[in-house]
Amino acid sequence: SFGTRRARTLTFSKPKKARTDITEALTARLRERKLLNDARIRTAVAQLTGEERDVLGIFSLYTEEQVFWLNSTTLETASAVPRLLDKGFIVAVGISADDRPMFRWTRLGLETARHLDSLVPRIAIQANNSADKAKE
Repeated sequence: SFGTRRARTLTFSKPKKARTDITEALTARLRERKLLNDARIRTAVAQLTGEERDVLGIFSLYTEEQVFWLNSTTLETASAVPRLLDKGFIVAVGISADDRPMFRWTRLGLETARHLDSLVPRIAIQANNSADKAKE
């Protein structure tokens, strides 16, 4: 079942059966990993704020090998960066000579940033759809 693993014994005296068993076990494990990764991305994206999305958009210009930082900080970016760290999108790797925190991508953050527009699309707001309007 999902999330549990049983140790299996393979008998190589029957190579064809062993090959089939290994293929089935590997396929099941890959399906499980894909599901976990997809669920993790969906959960993380569901909790993104507008400020976090904006900072991810800025950082999306960088590759997984590059270290990056913010050139200037606003109240919004100052509050978004710690949340991105907490959510596992980025990790701190050091402090620059001019005291700026430096970051690099996690796999979750990089994949989210690569697909930011489809995962967290910007939607035009119409005044007549406002929740405040419904209260009137």
